Amino acid sequence: MTFSMNTAGSIINKQFPVVRLSTFLDKSALPPETTLTKLVEYMIGIEKRPKWDTGFKEYKNLEATDKYSVLFSWMKKPVFFISERDGIDKKADFFVDKEFYSFSSSVNDDYIPLNKDVTRIRDFIFAYHIYEDDKKFYIRSLSQIDFKMNVPQSLLNVTLPMKMKEWFKAMVTYMQKDYANEHK
Repeated sequence: MTFSMNTAGSIINKQFPVVRLSTFLDKSALPPETTLTKLVEYMIGIEKRPKWDTGFKEYKNLEATDKYSVLFSWMKKPVFFISERDGIDKKADFFVDKEFYSFSSSVNDDYIPLNKDVTRIRDFIFAYHIYEDDKKFYIRSLSQIDFKMNVPQSLLNVTLPMKMKEWFKAMVTYMQKDYANEHK
């Protein structure tokens, strides 16, 4: 896993770091015959992701067509002294030449009312690119998000890569369990 951060932000916003992730999943660690489409269903799908990603209180489409969706995500408290977070993103997912792309950014806060006990995050940009060869799925992402938390950069540098590894491990474990249950 390659994880890097531009702490100077971007042309979109200079206040928040831009985070780049580049990793791969070895196909031999995944259930047999896992396709790119199936991997995407587990990573970001409305049906599969809430079953394994325990950080969510809610994860649903508010609107959806074959060209875009408006996604609502409500995350549980990460630790006892930090409030829950939610976000509403306009999102476009598509396949081109057997590669997957996903782009999202926040909508205006007035799209749905703010919950007084929840802090609304702001995605300036979140983009995925996933492709494959015979042995691996390659995952690249670029994000710039205001989580509305004052977290020291040094803490982010340590915790984000660790949390991303845990996130991918949880997804793969659930995929294997799901496959085993389907093939009893």
